[in-house]
Amino acid sequence: MASSSSSEGEGRRAWVPLASRPEFAGVTPLPQDDGPSPVVAIAYRDDFRETMDYFRSLYSSRELSPRSLLLTSLAISVNPANYTVWHFRRQVLEALGADWTEELEFTEGVAKRNAKNYQL
Repeated sequence: MASSSSSEGEGRRAWVPLASRPEFAGVTPLPQDDGPSPVVAIAYRDDFRETMDYFRSLYSSRELSPRSLLLTSLAISVNPANYTVWHFRRQVLEALGADWTEELEFTEGVAKRNAKNYQL
């Protein structure tokens, strides 16, 4: 499937692959395991697949770090309804001693762009 570009979606920036970003050096992406014979293979966008592969890696290692916080922001941008991402984000924020006012601004922005997001 083609990768996303700045013309896809309102307010979306050009995708910079995580593999080429220095803050994600040393992270080994963890691909989704659909088993040996999935009934239907879902054709995810490249940015979605890569983001979630990196998310699964940091989530499975329980890395509560600034780069995990950044990655949850990216994962929320590709799928704001992912409950696991929101839950992990909260764990990261608590571990980092977050500025909750800043987090409220982030969450309000997501809510305004996604009125039917019931995970908020």
